[in-house]
Amino acid sequence: MPSEADIVWSLKQHLQTQGLGRDRWSVSDIAVDSHGSYRQSRYSTDLEPMISMPIHGCYPDLVCAYQHPCEEGLAAFEVKGAFDDWMKGITQARTYREGVHRSYLALPEDKGSRFTVLERDARECGVGVWLLKSKAWEEVVPSATPRPNLSEHRNLAAALRGVVLPRRLQLNHPLNYLAVAWSRFRRPDGRVMEAMVENWEDLGTSGSRQHAINGARYLGLLTQDDNLSRLGLTVCDLMQALDFEKASDISKRSRFCDASPGLAAVTRFVFMQQESTKLIVEALERSGNHGLNTEELLCEAAKINEPLATGLFLTDPRDFEKPSISSSSFTPSFTFQFKQTLWHSGILSTPIHKTAGKGASVYDHQHDYWKLEDRVCAAKALQHDLDQQPPKNAHELF
Repeated sequence: MPSEADIVWSLKQHLQTQGLGRDRWSVSDIAVDSHGSYRQSRYSTDLEPMISMPIHGCYPDLVCAYQHPCEEGLAAFEVKGAFDDWMKGITQARTYREGVHRSYLALPEDKGSRFTVLERDARECGVGVWLLKSKAWEEVVPSATPRPNLSEHRNLAAALRGVVLPRRLQLNHPLNYLAVAWSRFRRPDGRVMEAMVENWEDLGTSGSRQHAINGARYLGLLTQDDNLSRLGLTVCDLMQALDFEKASDISKRSRFCDASPGLAAVTRFVFMQQESTKLIVEALERSGNHGLNTEELLCEAAKINEPLATGLFLTDPRDFEKPSISSSSFTPSFTFQFKQTLWHSGILSTPIHKTAGKGASVYDHQHDYWKLEDRVCAAKALQHDLDQQPPKNAHELF
């Protein structure tokens, strides 16, 4: 009998290659629940990114975004390893309808008569049903018309978009991601890897170049077929105006925003559009930007969007429900590469802590502080100053 990890892995592979449903709608941003059984399975690498996104206290096994000419939204799947568990699965999948556009139950096929009862109950609940038949998936009951709770949907959509990015930024200097866009700008044909070899010698291995390319994709600089996006073209225009060729000699030992203020401003322009960055900035602004340690920042961010905050900060978001959170619960890529990238860009004034990047077991989250650069708060500070000025008399306005 296949395990639920086997089923989830198979389902993800199908969605990536065949799309969603009978009409094969395009699928993107697939995330699997960060459950221990999935993280410890032999598919753990293939199932990444793994995050947990609660909907009324229940956790979908898989969530994805889908696109269609007439509709786009989020789909959630409850996965069962045995057909006998279908009644519980229907109840859980029905709950997910409050947070996503389409909800499904996915489970192995059973050739008995019980499917008739399952089909009836699924249609009554508005839940779609997928059956795994001889290692091939088939949608046997379509999902009902979308009707998500808009507030939960907004938070889940932001979490799905926002959590994936920090997990894909495996290089801690933003210059590498700009270099991908610049390399494609200089060589618009052929493979982007070859363009990197020709135009960015700083990354000397195929692995590091691939990390840079993946990051550029998730930052929106490249399209899925590795051409420059509209954002990427705009960024390259700015880079050209700032004479990127000379700036490429900048030592990465220096802080990027000090060594090249203009190009660092370009990276801030890119990063400030990301859901993960916007959440951190808003949380620090709400606290008065006095500086928060990692756990304090997590708690403040969770007040704004708990699924996104817990998915960003924690390897297993369920740890947020525990009385105390240990340092080993925090995601190393978030507290190391992502934080350092924001510091280099001039968004954060605090660099990575000396214990970050050395393994989750030695990370000291209680003494790792986060604070915004004044330039990021400048607009808000200016508005505050204007609000504090006494109102002018009418004759003073002319």
